[in-house]
Amino acid sequence: MTIVEIRNKLHHYIDTAPEKKVKAIFTLVEDEIDETLINWEDEKFVEELKNREANYLTGKNKGYTIAQSIANAKEDLDATQYILSKPAYAKELNDRINKYNKSSKIEK
Repeated sequence: MTIVEIRNKLHHYIDTAPEKKVKAIFTLVEDEIDETLINWEDEKFVEELKNREANYLTGKNKGYTIAQSIANAKEDLDATQYILSKPAYAKELNDRINKYNKSSKIEK
């Protein structure tokens, strides 16, 4: 079964399932759903989006097409795979990541 077929079956099930089952399913995935939604009430986030839009519209930042973004991502992936294929580079990269993680105060 393809992912499209699975999604369609799930959509149909949710549309027709009893209320109690829909609530149970929602409880299982609620946290994940909340993480994917944009919080338009977060003033800092909205301000950052406005700044980025203004920078793009005024030409300060040029932006990228979807094709350029995909090409850049592929280049980054190829470079990462090359680095990780070299044991010495992989160890150095891992050491740097660990050092950064230890020195950073990451809020969760």
